[in-house]
Parts: sequence; structure tokens; C-alpha cells
Amino acid sequence: MGLPRGPLQRINTRAAPCLPLPTITSAVDHRHRYIMMRRVLLVVVFLACSCLLFGFDYLFPLRVPQPPHAFLHPGRPVILSHRGSRSLNPENTILAFENSLLLGADVIETDVRLTKDNVLVCFHDEDVSRTTNGSGIVRSFTLQEIKYLDAGYHFTPDNGTTFPFRGKDVRVSTLREVYEKFPRSYINIEIKDDDPYAADKLYEEIEFHPGWEQYIVVVGQYCKSLGRFRSLSLSKGKNIASAACENDVITFLLHSFLRTSRVWYTFVQDFVPKAFQVPVRSGLLSLDSSFFVSCAHAMGKYIHYWVVNDPREMRRLVEIGADGLITDRPDLAAQIFRDMGIKQQPSQEEIERIKSLSGKSFFIPKFDVVEVHTCTSIGCVAVQSLENSLLMASVIVVGIILCCSIPYYRS
Repeated sequence: MGLPRGPLQRINTRAAPCLPLPTITSAVDHRHRYIMMRRVLLVVVFLACSCLLFGFDYLFPLRVPQPPHAFLHPGRPVILSHRGSRSLNPENTILAFENSLLLGADVIETDVRLTKDNVLVCFHDEDVSRTTNGSGIVRSFTLQEIKYLDAGYHFTPDNGTTFPFRGKDVRVSTLREVYEKFPRSYINIEIKDDDPYAADKLYEEIEFHPGWEQYIVVVGQYCKSLGRFRSLSLSKGKNIASAACENDVITFLLHSFLRTSRVWYTFVQDFVPKAFQVPVRSGLLSLDSSFFVSCAHAMGKYIHYWVVNDPREMRRLVEIGADGLITDRPDLAAQIFRDMGIKQQPSQEEIERIKSLSGKSFFIPKFDVVEVHTCTSIGCVAVQSLENSLLMASVIVVGIILCCSIPYYRS
């Protein structure tokens, strides 16, 4: 016997509405939406910051004045004789330096290494066998022993047919001898030893000759030895001009491409190098662009390219704004500079003197040496590897596109 239906029972018998219960799926969806919104926001912020950075750098480009220096002249490129014009004379010798200045070079470019008794000599290679009649590394010779070697033994202007300087008393030069011979000539000195002690000895040598620092720029591929020289120079209040080491160049290159040079310069006010001395190419990486030059000039830095022996290349680099050319052929560079109105024409007396020495004191080569840049730092190797990888990836992508296109064209 059933109970009479009251209001309460009527309510209970009605179908209750179906409320969705919280599920794992809906929670995951909410989390996905949150992650996506956060990613979109990050992308928007990144793009906004990039536009602000790029726009600010383009609308208000950084222009730092180039500091004055004895042979670093804004708007006036210079010729640096590579190892004292190694194509015309035995490299890094007094004879080579003397003839390079006669032929129109503005600056002597040389390399220094330490001997066993800690004397700085002008020598490029670690081993003496390529240029002299000896064998062994420079550091294993005393000054007296290395002076005994024939520095002109292997010089040949005709690819090994003749050796005109053998037995002509051409000797390895010390840096002090170079100063004594050319006390007021501009000299670009590269520290070749990856040893801070070489920097100490170079600073001592410069300090030994008061006023010589005004005629010098110190260079070094190795940042350890060059950094040591800069520290000594700054600590003594000299601030002797120096060019960038390899890591400096890589850092600057990356900032230039990322357009972050303004921010970088703002926070690194004491960026010491006054110049970049770089190859035209490093592996697949091209540095001979007006963009790279303009970025360096915007930072108040000078650009010198090495080793440039082709007249057309010389003209092109000067036209894009290069401040100097490091060359084995100062004779060709001087003629290009005269044709472009950068240098004055030589006097008749100078022309006659050059003619009289040609084939006797210096020789015009039948072949020019090609210089190839080899990285010594991890940063440089990384940049070259990255570019090689990008090139390989581009080739693979193009290959895939072509392979995918073949069936389409066949149909």
C-alpha cells in the first residue's frame, strides 16, 4: 500500500539535471590553452623587443668618432706591407722593410717571436725551416744562433727557378734593430707566441724607446698574449693602440648581425681594440662587405683587410670603406692608391731609384702567395662550422624540393 504523493515526493521523482563532472580531459585542455597563450605572449614580446631594437638602431644609428692615431686616419686608407712585402723580398728582414717603404707602403707590418734567451726577433713561423737554411723552432735558438741562419735562403720570385738572396748576408732581424733603422716609421707588430711573457717583453721593448708607442699598433691572434699587453699598457697609463684578437672579431661580428652593437657598446664602454685586422674570407664566411665596414665605423673602429694582392680587389675594398690593406705587393697597392687620388705621384728621382733597384734589391714575383685564414679559437671554429652547417642544410632543402618537384612535372 503506497503512501500518498506529497510535494516532497514529487520533487524527488523529477529527473535531476545532468551536471558535467570535472574530467581529466577538460583539465588538460585548460592547461594546453594556458601554455599556448603563454607561448604566444612570449613570441609577441620577443617580436616587439626585436622591432624596438632594430628600429631604434636604424632610426638612431650609433656613431662613435674614430680615435686619432699616427697611421689610423679616418677617410685616408693606408698600405701595410705584409712582413715587409714578402713577395718582393725575404720576409721580415730589414731589406724587406726598407724596400716596402720605398715602394709606397705607409706602415711596416711584422711578426715577433721570442728566442731561447728571450729576445724578440721578427719571424712569422714557429719553425725556421720555411724561410732559412736551418731547422727547429724559434724558441730553441739563442739570438746568436738564429743570427747565423740565412734568412734569404728560400726566397724565390719564380717558383723555385732562382734563389737570388742566398749567401747575400740577409739575416733575421731583432725588433730593436728595426726601431734603430726606422725610428719614426709606423709599425704594425703582431705577437705570434701564445705566451703572455712575449707580451711582457714587447711592452718592455716599447717602453725602452720613449715616444715609440705613438708609431705602433700591436696585434695578436691569440687573446691571451694580446690581453696581457693591453693590461700592461692600461695599467701604466700608456694605452698603446691595439687591434682585435680573434675572439674580439667573432664577438663583434655576431653583434653586428644581431644588430645589438648599440646595447653592447653601452655596457662595454671600454672596448679596447682600435682596429679590426681581418681576412677577406674565413672559410665560407665573407667579411668584405660594406655592412661589416659600416658596423665597425659606427663603433669608431678601423678595418684593415689581409692579405690583398689583387689590384681589382684592392680597389673594391677601398671603395667599400676599408681603412687599410695589408699586402705583399705595396708596389701595386701604391699605384692603385695613386690612380684613386689617395696618394701623390712619386717624384722622378724616386721613380729612377725604384727602377735601379728592381731586379737587384727586390724582385717582382711571377706568382703571388694566397693567404688562407686558419682559426685558433673555439669561437671562430664554431662560427665557421655553423655557416658550413647552414650551407649544407640549404643544399639538402633545395635537393628535397627538387626531388618533390620531379613527379609533379612528370604528371
